[in-house]
Amino acid sequence: MEIIADIAVDFGGNDWLRPYLMRELGVDDESEPMAPRAAVRIMTDETEGAADPEFDRRCDADALPVLALRCPYIVGTGMTGLMRRIAASIYSGRFVHIAGNGARISVVHAVDVAAAVSLAAGSQGTYTLTDGEDTPIHDLSESFAFRMGDKRIFTLKPRWARLWLGGEFYSSLTTDHLSADTFTGAFAGFKPVKVVDYLKTHVYDEQSL
Repeated sequence: MEIIADIAVDFGGNDWLRPYLMRELGVDDESEPMAPRAAVRIMTDETEGAADPEFDRRCDADALPVLALRCPYIVGTGMTGLMRRIAASIYSGRFVHIAGNGARISVVHAVDVAAAVSLAAGSQGTYTLTDGEDTPIHDLSESFAFRMGDKRIFTLKPRWARLWLGGEFYSSLTTDHLSADTFTGAFAGFKPVKVVDYLKTHVYDEQSL
């Protein structure tokens, strides 16, 4: 558990999100944490079970309202799990598209996770946060490749792709990973960026993460 500004945060194994929250909440490493007024727990499909029990004890002791954000897969600098594996595989030239693969995935960018925390901290409840799109894994992979100097990804027939990628990675890429967003319906006016569009259009500079 960490206190950022006046919010107690359980990253749930996603500590790489810390710089995004700090920037969104307007604090830095020199800022003194305040007594928390609210609490936020961030969960992903790949880090369930990594909850910090100290967070629960603190929330109970201080009667803090807990906002639980379930973000199935998060894209951003420092990302982990399947997102990192896809990106690393593309970077190394090992990634391939699978002919006929229509698998889709629910993702959200880290900038919107931070924005959601800033907006909704102090609320009580559990919400699922995505960019609202059922993104084809093919399109997500192409957007990663674009950010890497527009790397070319070749396509293999399923049989050869399974051999090339390995059975476990192949299965992950050919399985739908979909979740319905509930956050945007509960917090009117919140409009997350489409991850694929963000990766293809955002101008990265010294202020970007």
